[in-house]
Amino acid sequence: MRATLIAMTLALFPGVALAALPACDDPTWPTTEDQACQRTRTDVVAPASDDKLIFASFPISTAGLGQLFAGKLNAPNITATQITNPTGAPFDKPYVHFEVSDDRNFIVATRLQYGNTNDETGIDADDFHQLVVIDLRPGQNKEYVMAVDGGEEMDGGWGGVAFGPMVEDSTYFYYPVYFSAPTDECGVCKDIFRQSIRVKKNTPNKDEVSFTSVTNVTTPTSGTTLNEWLGLGSSDPGHIVTDVDVSPVGNWGLATFISEVDAYRDWKDTSGTEKHTRIVMFSTNLNQRGATFITTGGKHYPARRCDNTSPASCGAIWEVPYAIYPWVKYDGRNPPWGWGDFDPDFDNDATELVFQRMSNKDLIFNAPRGDVMRVTLPSPSWNGGTSSWNWGGYTPDTGRVDVSGGLATAIDAPDSSGNGNNHGIPNWSNGGGDCAVHSVWSDSESYDGNPSHKAWAHPRIVDPATGDETDLYAYVGGTYKAMSHVQWIPGGSVTPTCD
Repeated sequence: MRATLIAMTLALFPGVALAALPACDDPTWPTTEDQACQRTRTDVVAPASDDKLIFASFPISTAGLGQLFAGKLNAPNITATQITNPTGAPFDKPYVHFEVSDDRNFIVATRLQYGNTNDETGIDADDFHQLVVIDLRPGQNKEYVMAVDGGEEMDGGWGGVAFGPMVEDSTYFYYPVYFSAPTDECGVCKDIFRQSIRVKKNTPNKDEVSFTSVTNVTTPTSGTTLNEWLGLGSSDPGHIVTDVDVSPVGNWGLATFISEVDAYRDWKDTSGTEKHTRIVMFSTNLNQRGATFITTGGKHYPARRCDNTSPASCGAIWEVPYAIYPWVKYDGRNPPWGWGDFDPDFDNDATELVFQRMSNKDLIFNAPRGDVMRVTLPSPSWNGGTSSWNWGGYTPDTGRVDVSGGLATAIDAPDSSGNGNNHGIPNWSNGGGDCAVHSVWSDSESYDGNPSHKAWAHPRIVDPATGDETDLYAYVGGTYKAMSHVQWIPGGSVTPTCD
């Protein structure tokens, strides 16, 4: 089985071996031949073997996120260490999404490297996303800027990045990286792409790194389109696909999906059907394609129109389907999300998933309500090796219409009475533990019991089977630091636990 999967996977990783990657400050980069560039980074510290969480700092007064930190689990406090820019040297380009490879050799991340690129008042989540790989191997001191398409650097990593399982042949180790990036299909369209880090083996220059070319895995060059697989037909050709995750054996992906037509349509079509974001599962094997919806996007509550500039005068039930009104703010700007399901993540054996559901029920911490949800994937068993999915035998919407109904159940939902917390961006542990971690954003919660000491953003561990939860608060050098976008670090010397 493993040999078959490796052969199948390697066939999808084209690329020409490179003698050396060009420097990122080379004025001729990028080119169609060079799929990445490299720069020296001496301001990176690899996570320790007993570090289990990686997260980004959460500035309260500025837009975006910040540098990366790793932490040890000693609940309720986390002893955290800054792993990028630990010396304090100026390096203010914020990281917004990231993941660590299973062997802890690399971090893939998306960073807002070029500052304000979208004519807003400051750096925010709609600015250009530069895809970077940080080499954590001893003595390497390298960072690679990846993803080149036709001689242009790709605006990649929208909503998240994900490693697939590492594979190898006689010459290379391959680390496949999945990410979302814009396409030319429509004005706002995005697809999921794959590009692999490639490390030489068994040669004098065995540490040499190169990159394969970029492959679109959700929109093929020919054949059935993703929208057609999802039953939307060829008349609705565009789509926005972000927030990717990949199954442990690498043959299936999860992503957030909204059709391009829905993005510009009134929030209800002529039949009264609500349009919102859903989770799809798709095949990563371009020779064995398929896709299906896994969630419905949740129940949206009866709305009344509210054009008032004050959210307090609108009440708890309001009509802002794609967050277009100026008082729906996050870090000083309109959030770029519609209601529905985001940030999916497989469990250890790809039989369940967790995700974030954003609802129009109320505003919590000045953003749409966020619940962390759990879904059990249906029979027949589909996650082993290269076995086929019964695409025609599953009705994904049945029962999945509310946070407490059907197979989609809330494992951590905010108290709608106004506790000031918002929950999202969940990540299921791998390598043992079988528990989920997610971010909690709060303008009321304290990190030490003193009401004036606001937590703002911190991790929470949840046992999906029981709903038991543990709040964690990160300290760097004895000082509390707000942290967000938390992820498990695979492997290491400590197995994740749910307490």
